[in-house]
Amino acid sequence: MDDQRRGWIEAYRESIVNVSNFASHLDDEIWNRKAKRAHWTIGQSIGHINRSNGMLIRAIELALENETPVDDQSTWKPRLLEKLFLVIVGGKRPFPVPVPPIFEPDTNYDLKATVAEFKEIHESMIKCVEASSKFNLNKVTVASAAQQKMTFTLGCWFESTRIHDAYHIQQAQETLDELNGVPKLAAIH
Repeated sequence: MDDQRRGWIEAYRESIVNVSNFASHLDDEIWNRKAKRAHWTIGQSIGHINRSNGMLIRAIELALENETPVDDQSTWKPRLLEKLFLVIVGGKRPFPVPVPPIFEPDTNYDLKATVAEFKEIHESMIKCVEASSKFNLNKVTVASAAQQKMTFTLGCWFESTRIHDAYHIQQAQETLDELNGVPKLAAIH
């Protein structure tokens, strides 16, 4: 397996550990409490990750089922629109971009169920990255669940998931900080 795929797998594993450790210090009341400056609660931030990644996993699985394995294991290189997409999902939007309605989080989330779902989804994402080792990351494309006309390469989806996770986990940490919580997340690379 190449370094790029190993990096994504490691990032997803770190996310699982960090969210599990972070949540172990909380209860449902804090999990669902909104801070004054926060856009979402901690539960909504993690629930949003679950919703978007959960939809993406099935699309990736279908794409891999329908592709023919190849020997070309080229390193993924983002296209121009993919670079912009990565900036947007990382929270550094050059212009306002609303969250697509299908990815809007629910009002409340059960802490234990949300964390368990987060772990399950990220373990599935790791399996997708492992399965992708038989395919060229630059050639397999997957459509967005929010906009079917928007397709990106497999490499872009793996990288965007890493970036999107880090952004919303940081958002959850900032919400906790504002609520005067104690636990800190380790930095996600």
